Amino acid sequence: MARIFCIASLALAAVSAVSGHVIPHTHKRGPPAGWQAGILQNYTTYHERYLNWDCDKQHNTDFFEKCCHPLLKHESLSVLDSLGCGCDNDDGDSPAVPSPTPSSSSQPSHKTPSYNTPSNTPSSPASSPTTPVETPKDNVAPPAVEPTSTSHTSSSPSPSPPAQTSGSNDGGQAHNGGIATFFYQNGAPGACGKVHQDTDFICAMDQDLYNRQLNSDGESVLCGQQVKITLVSDKTKSVTVTVADDCPTCQNTNSIDLSLAAFQKLASLDKGDVAISWEFVNN
Repeated sequence: MARIFCIASLALAAVSAVSGHVIPHTHKRGPPAGWQAGILQNYTTYHERYLNWDCDKQHNTDFFEKCCHPLLKHESLSVLDSLGCGCDNDDGDSPAVPSPTPSSSSQPSHKTPSYNTPSNTPSSPASSPTTPVETPKDNVAPPAVEPTSTSHTSSSPSPSPPAQTSGSNDGGQAHNGGIATFFYQNGAPGACGKVHQDTDFICAMDQDLYNRQLNSDGESVLCGQQVKITLVSDKTKSVTVTVADDCPTCQNTNSIDLSLAAFQKLASLDKGDVAISWEFVNN
């Protein structure tokens, strides 16, 4: 009996350790530090479910607490179904995809990226929101499943960005209403064709903005340009980065995905995402 209690305690501790993490809304991700592979479900499977159910947009909600945490290795998706998450019975290692609402449009998830473990005890039944299906992109690195592509611990909701203003890539013109996130490089080249390290000061621009002007090689004219990014909540904090990739999962055209080193110039990784303004600084 003591042995059984010890094993149960170990499993509970592993889930608790993971439940504090928030999965970054980005691409190119791998299991975060501390992921208990021997106790928790397959990380890639969890990451796909996290993205498909838009968990990154539902922090601090009942749905997130019930449906957006990783399962234990022996659990199946029927556990989530019993909590009202809207999934079919499964073996726990197959990604469940909720049915999209008629008005929703699916958005491809870039080199994937965090997680939280659902409670096995159902809480008061509340209808869970139906979320759009995200189709993974071809050049996806091991699902950075936002299933832990970036390991952050944040229970604070994503900041509400100010009204968005758009503009060209003229130097000095401010772009507001964006959200900064971060992603791991995982040794994969970005859309601009170069491999970078997590310590490099680079960024991925929103895919729609990136694709507006392409050269004869199909590469964006934004590649190599420098962008100065300022934290909205503390304008004394800013960082200048070089465009090296595109971001299909960014919140809007003024949102930017940053390397780890660049994001940490603005905030700690456990913030997950922060409101920003930015401008091109090329001569």
